[in-house]
Parts: sequence; C-alpha cells; structure tokens
Amino acid sequence: MNTWATDLAPYIDKVRACTSTLPTAAGPPKSLHISMPRAYQRPAEPDSIRRSTALVRNSHPQIISSGPDRNNPGVFSRFNDLPRELQRDIFEIAYRLSPEYPANWVHISRQIKEWLEPLVYDDCRFFMSRHWRLERYKRTYDSKPKEFYAKNVRRIFIDENLRDNDCIELKLLRICDNLTSLECWARLPLKDLVDILTTKKWSNLKVLCLNIDLIPRDETTFHLALFQHVTHLDIKSQDQQLPSWEGLQSLENLTHMRVNMPDKEEFDFDELVARRIVDEVYDIASEARKHFPANLKYFIILVPFGRLYCVLTRGRSETEVDQWDRLAELGFGKFDQRILLSSCDDWETWQEASPVEVFNLEQAFTLLEYPNLEFPTWPRVHVDVNDTWEAFV
Repeated sequence: MNTWATDLAPYIDKVRACTSTLPTAAGPPKSLHISMPRAYQRPAEPDSIRRSTALVRNSHPQIISSGPDRNNPGVFSRFNDLPRELQRDIFEIAYRLSPEYPANWVHISRQIKEWLEPLVYDDCRFFMSRHWRLERYKRTYDSKPKEFYAKNVRRIFIDENLRDNDCIELKLLRICDNLTSLECWARLPLKDLVDILTTKKWSNLKVLCLNIDLIPRDETTFHLALFQHVTHLDIKSQDQQLPSWEGLQSLENLTHMRVNMPDKEEFDFDELVARRIVDEVYDIASEARKHFPANLKYFIILVPFGRLYCVLTRGRSETEVDQWDRLAELGFGKFDQRILLSSCDDWETWQEASPVEVFNLEQAFTLLEYPNLEFPTWPRVHVDVNDTWEAFV
C-alpha cells in the first residue's frame, strides 16, 4: 500500500472530500455534530435506509457505486478504471485519515461497507462522553456474528465509567481474542471484569494500560497471563506504592513501563510535604528497579504537576538538601538511566495560579522532557506527539 501512496494521493483526497460533505436529510441532532443522513444515526426502517443511501449515491456519483449503472460515473470516471485492489486501498487509506464518522463511509455502497467495516471495528473506544458511539455499538452488536468481532477488533479503550456486568465492553472483551492494545481505566472491580482480566490470555496483546487496583495486587500479579506478551505497560493505582513488584522481572517482552502516581491534593504546601513527595517518587523508583526485567528500556514515573509545583516552590534550600535537585537527579537519569519523570496534569492552570517570582515553568519543562500528557483520557490508540511512547518507540 505504501508504494502507491504518492500516486494515489489525488484519489484519496477526492474520496475524503466527497465523504466529508455527505448530504443530510434533515440535519443531525446538534449534540452529535455528524454530517450524514439522519437515517444512519438511529434505527430506521429499510425503506428509509434505502432512500438515504440513494441520496448519497445520487449526490456523489464520482464515488464507486454498487448498483448496476456504471455508465455515468461523473467527474471521477478514472476511479472505476483502477484495479479493484487499488480502489480498496484508496478507501482504506482515506478512511484511516478521516475515521471520525464511520457511517459516512460504510453507507456509500455495499462493496465499500464490506471493505471498511472491519477497519471501523478495529479500534473500539468506549467513552461515556461519546454516548452516541456507545449506543451504536450496543445497537449493532447482535447484527454480526461473534466471529466478526473476534477477528476484527484489535484495540479497546474503556474509560472510568464501566458500571454493568452486561455492558457491551465486557461482551467484546470476552470474545475478542486478537487484541493488540487494551486500555482499561474502570474504577469499579466488577466481578466479570476481574474474571476476564485474571483468566484471559491475549497472545497478541502488546500494549496494556490498566487500573491495577482492579486485580489482586501481590507477588503473583505480574505472573498473570494478561501481562506475559506485553511490551508497553501503563498502570495506575490509588496507592503510592504497589504491595509487591515481584514478578515484574518475569516479563521478558516488556520494554516500556509507565507508572501514574495518584494525585492527592495537598494545599498546605511546606518543606516537609515537598520532602515527602520526593521520597515517595524515590521509593517507587528504588523498589521497582530491584525487579526490572532484562529488556526494559524505559521506566517512566508520571508525577501530578501539583506535586512538582510543591517541590519547586517549597523544596528549594541553600542550607539543607535541595529537594528539587534530588528530583532532578532522578529525572535526568543519574539514579538509573532507564528511569525518567513526566507529568500528567494541566500545566497552564498551575502557571496561571502561581506567582511568577516563585514558579518557573521552563525549569519544570527542562526536568520533564515530555510535556502535558492528558490522563486518563488520552487513548494509546491515538498518535500524539506528546505521548511518551511516541518518543521512544
């Protein structure tokens, strides 16, 4: 596919442009911001769907049609002269560049739906804030055989709001055996979810981002099948320290690991608090380092920026040990070159709330090489130049 990328660029741009301007029957609900026939946004009668599909085809005859009439292809006539595999490549590339509204694509024609529907389900993201997407998954789940999901779903993102053992997220987790990426930030340890996480084996799972409080945390934790093939591991917990890091050294495939420190609001900042914060960071680094697997390249500690602010403004000293300098030694790899620091907070909020004379944002940026990571709402499936993984992969 890559060898054709340059030559196919005009076709890809044309397909994207046409698809992004699909007509609306009466306009979608304002809360959805989706420009597509209304019939595609909710369950509809077959006649309604046929009328809407015809509307799309008639408005954009330059896009390949699955109907019998190919005699009037319009201004994009050369497209139909391309080999079928190239037509498919064009639509797949165009969809990957503009995947936001999949219904705009899969309702163009039966052939294009057959090509693109596996890509639509390749990446399943479940956000309560995107309720219309959740509803679509629920509505269409029973319309396809379980084998379709098992074959095509590769990446799943679950936010903090998982509350039901019968939800669509758990249905997919049970049957999707080919996952390569799983992010699960659920807060409630639902029985079915815990059972899946502690018994399921995903042989292709490379990226795992997990609220580790969902599973038993002891010396057996990292021996679960869940972790055995993972190369990139991202965990968070409500506790400052895991009860045990034993077993981490058994993860032979692990190359990147990220640990999220809990964000405990401490507004009575003073020197003692600053020292305790630095001690807690060092405790994580020291205990985890004892069990680093042989192939681990990077161990990143995400420190809430409010804590960094406390150390920067209350931990400086000319007469005693400078806590910021201690933190800098860790951040610059002097403690262990594999251990780095980053942050997971809103830098601008702290900057606006902080006196200029005591807060130097540039100093914090120097220590924390990887700025402004959004957590926990940054899906790993997104390509984000600020994502720590992207800096090292």
